[in-house]
Amino acid sequence: MTQSAESGRSELALRVITALVLIAIVLPPIWIGGWLFTLMCAALSLILFYEWWHMIGNERGGSSPTSWLLFGIPYSAIPVLLLPLIRDNAEPSGLFLVLFLFVVVALTDVCAYFAGRSIGGPKLLPSVSPKKTRSGAMGGLIGATIGGALLAVAFGELTATTGAVMAAILSVFSQVGDLAESWMKRKFNVKDSSNLLPGHGGFLDRVDGLIVAAFPLVLYVLFTANGS
Repeated sequence: MTQSAESGRSELALRVITALVLIAIVLPPIWIGGWLFTLMCAALSLILFYEWWHMIGNERGGSSPTSWLLFGIPYSAIPVLLLPLIRDNAEPSGLFLVLFLFVVVALTDVCAYFAGRSIGGPKLLPSVSPKKTRSGAMGGLIGATIGGALLAVAFGELTATTGAVMAAILSVFSQVGDLAESWMKRKFNVKDSSNLLPGHGGFLDRVDGLIVAAFPLVLYVLFTANGS
């Protein structure tokens, strides 16, 4: 086995371990909901703003760091503003929808990672993210869509068709959020938003897709609430 292959396996193992630890930490607040889930989202928003401020400190462009810092305030606040709204005020079950969001975003990342590495091919947007491929983007979309349909059937909260369509929409938004953060990191001349998560970089590197994908899900929650 070559040194690069060993390094790749070690990095993947570290990413998996970190992901499992994170799952163990976030699942209880998601399951319980209420003030505990809101508190977790608030803590996440504070961490995101810290990482955003860290990136701004590396800004080398011509625009004012102050304007980027101000933009980071509402951007970082999205988890505490939107996720509790989904968790505690949604029909079907807010618990299901939050889990659905997290799983679909995770499936998008994982399937895109493995599809991109195994298939390769043309780059998606090389000027924004040199490593992302079209095959990875399609793999992420397909994996998330199938996973969404299976989740809907398993929990009985949505039809398979609705689950698949919702998952596809969330996956697209998630990938847009991922690309947007990749563009920001290139602008600010940083590799990762921080080093708080071994093997993953920072929290912003992990939830960039979730932040953007939360918007269509909130619109769905508001639409169904008004329609009921």
